Amino acid sequence: SSQARAAAAARSLGANVVEGGGVWRVRLGPYATQQAAQAGVRAAAAKGFENGRIMANDAR
Repeated sequence: SSQARAAAAARSLGANVVEGGGVWRVRLGPYATQQAAQAGVRAAAAKGFENGRIMANDAR
């Protein structure tokens, strides 16, 4: 809900913060495989950040 909260969450996860449409998002990755991305979601959930989503951002 705020840049400060997103930054704190990102620090605890080793992630990045990006702004999008007035919302601060915490992003993990990039991951080389779908399995690695799923492991990232599980790791975030283990730290209390549930409901993570895997989004493909193919820049080809």
